[in-house]
Amino acid sequence: MHASSGAIQRAYDALLPARRQVIASDGETIDLQVTLAEIPAPTGGESARAAAVQRLLRGVGLDARIDEAGNGVAERRGREPSPPVVVCAHLDTVFDAGVPHRVTRAGDRLSGPGIGDNARGVAAMIAIARALHDARLPTRHPICFAATTGEEGMGNLRG
Repeated sequence: MHASSGAIQRAYDALLPARRQVIASDGETIDLQVTLAEIPAPTGGESARAAAVQRLLRGVGLDARIDEAGNGVAERRGREPSPPVVVCAHLDTVFDAGVPHRVTRAGDRLSGPGIGDNARGVAAMIAIARALHDARLPTRHPICFAATTGEEGMGNLRG
């Protein structure tokens, strides 16, 4: 069954405060992206970055945990008991822990190991959680935020 255009418009309008929050906090999200990229997270060695994500998700009121695979996971309640919508990004990078993880800035350009893959995805996931929290936006379905392990190389999608 398809939602009516009126229902779609109401949902779109309801998300406006959260969308505005994401846009307004882009500078903070980029700073977070840099912070995350500077935490070494080679496949199999993601625990420090997972712990940082756990702290960040707890900071927006979520009961975040690190599961048996090393994923940073938190679920935000929805109005209805239903399977969650999953927002996910992987923690690991292709760079060994011994590689300098310093990020440099030249104007709007960021350079450094893992700055795009996948510090941006993890920072964006945190920004979404923060925006929903700050806007006090109820959602119909629960949302599972998952920062996963083992995506790169021979990680075999462990998380």
